[in-house]
Amino acid sequence: MSEIDWEKVRHLLGTKSDKDIAAEIGSAPATVARHRARLGIPSYGSKKRIDWEKWISLMGVLPDPELADKIGCSLIALRKKRRELGIEPGFFINWSDWDSRLGKETDADLAAEIGCLVAAVRNRRVSKGISPWVRTEKAFRAEGSRRRVDWSKWDYLLGTDTDYKISKMIGCKPPAVALRRKKLGIAKYVAKD
Repeated sequence: MSEIDWEKVRHLLGTKSDKDIAAEIGSAPATVARHRARLGIPSYGSKKRIDWEKWISLMGVLPDPELADKIGCSLIALRKKRRELGIEPGFFINWSDWDSRLGKETDADLAAEIGCLVAAVRNRRVSKGISPWVRTEKAFRAEGSRRRVDWSKWDYLLGTDTDYKISKMIGCKPPAVALRRKKLGIAKYVAKD
């Protein structure tokens, strides 16, 4: 067996089983497990224990979706912890920038662009008495002319940063990046210390 350059394969650790990684890099599963544990990377499929103390300073500063992406946890887990700590959300929506688009596109599309929950957009639209967007035949035909992402130019970035940040580089919406990343079986980006 040849010497393994663990820095070159570090990105694989915890993204699939130690056995699968070992087969891929030509090592023993126990060796992979030992190196993964030494680096503090949880095994694939294990529940990650989050050291919330490291993230408290960013709660209420970064938008919840972006911070959850950085931590590598669900949005629900982050919001639950933030509320337990009595920290207000860090993302204030200046609706004057977005009100003109309510009802002119789906709530989901607008929420993805704003970076908030669909419920926030829906609640705002309803409070303004604006009907939801309905796909018309004309809109359906126009969708065919929407800009499509040439993923071959961007796939190498998936999993290297948050879906939100990568979407801004590409010029698409974060859910499009997440969908492509999941389709390719690429793990969500987790910030390293």
